[in-house]
Amino acid sequence: MAKLHHPKEITLNGPFLITQEDLESLDDLIQQIHDLLQKSWESYLKKEAENDLETQYKEHKRNNPDNSIKCTMTLNDRSQLSDNDIKGILKHNLLNTLSPTELHIKIIFGTEYENYFRLKVQDLFSDQLICEIECLESEIKDEITYQIYKWANKFKPSKLLQLWCTIGSTLGISCICITLFLVLALFENTVTSYNDILVNQAKEIINTGINTTNRDTALELLLKLNSEYTPDVFEAELKPLNPLTLRLTALFFFLSLILFVKPMTIFGIGKSQRKLDFYKKYIKVVSFTIPVALVIMPFWDTVTNWLYKIPH
Repeated sequence: MAKLHHPKEITLNGPFLITQEDLESLDDLIQQIHDLLQKSWESYLKKEAENDLETQYKEHKRNNPDNSIKCTMTLNDRSQLSDNDIKGILKHNLLNTLSPTELHIKIIFGTEYENYFRLKVQDLFSDQLICEIECLESEIKDEITYQIYKWANKFKPSKLLQLWCTIGSTLGISCICITLFLVLALFENTVTSYNDILVNQAKEIINTGINTTNRDTALELLLKLNSEYTPDVFEAELKPLNPLTLRLTALFFFLSLILFVKPMTIFGIGKSQRKLDFYKKYIKVVSFTIPVALVIMPFWDTVTNWLYKIPH
């Protein structure tokens, strides 16, 4: 059988959308880890006895090993709920009015420094699941690690979701800067000058061709353009906004909102259930709208013209 020795600490990147069912299934895993640590401790003592290396301390620990399971959930008002299993915490009434922010689990069998398991999940400032495992038997340690990965895979985020939450804020700042630049470019020249009007009139004459009817008008336009003439009374007109710049501005503003409003690790129990449901729907909407927007953007004129032609 192949042996894979894992490091003492395991860090899994989120965000993790943890449901009540995920937490309840953790109880079975906690008991399984406790039994594996007990097995590791008993195997260790058996080997020590066979090697005739037991001391009075080890004899004492054989008869009185540290044996504890402690589950602690921190709420958003910094109060804590503690029990020896997850279901005991989930039954507490405080979860109906407060939101969980952290979960800590600590299991010891034998000694706290050489045969223990710790798990920490939090949704404040860190979207990580951290496990610390110290076990006297390497094969049992590998089994515990395997079971943790198996449990976490139930709600493991996709690579794209991890990337969104990791670099979303940085990209969001870039999108805001681009949006501001596009807004400035969009409203830089919002009114027409008298010269713009003369140029448009000249283009119309060029398109129709110079003839005896418009020859005098063409000559007058030429003189006004060359002399940069502006009448004393002139009312400027608003220019139509550049449609491409307008679309790009809307796109980057939309992207900046999405990049900043990103899912975070959440325990979907009690008061936080609605927030978990929102995150799930939000991820689906974003996953659909961004690809569709990027595909439609170059063909926006074609799409809108087609929609206008549909009989109402």
